[in-house]
Amino acid sequence: MKTISLEEKQARFLQSINWQLFVILLLMVACFFTWSENIIITRAIKVVGRMGVLFASYLVYKRIITFGAVDSFKWKNSFSFGLYIVYLTEGFFFVYVEYQCRL
Repeated sequence: MKTISLEEKQARFLQSINWQLFVILLLMVACFFTWSENIIITRAIKVVGRMGVLFASYLVYKRIITFGAVDSFKWKNSFSFGLYIVYLTEGFFFVYVEYQCRL
C-alpha cells in the first residue's frame, strides 16, 4: 500500500477545492443571465441558483474547516441573516402572487 505524503494530500485537496469553487463561479454567472422569456421561470432559476450557490459555498467552507483550517467565521451580526431570510421569503411570496395573478 502506497502512503501519501502530507504535501500530496494538500495538493489533491487544493485541486478539488479549486474545481469546486470554479463550478460555483460558473453557477453564479449562469444564474445572473436570463434563460427564458417567462419572468416566473427566470426568477425561479435565479432564486434556486442563488440558494444553490449559497449552500455549495457553505459546504466548501465546512470541508476546508474539516481539513484543518482555522474556523474564524463567527456570527457578529446575526440580524442581517434574519433580514436576508425575510427578503428571500418576500421574493418567494411575490413570485407566487404574480403567478396566481397570471392564471
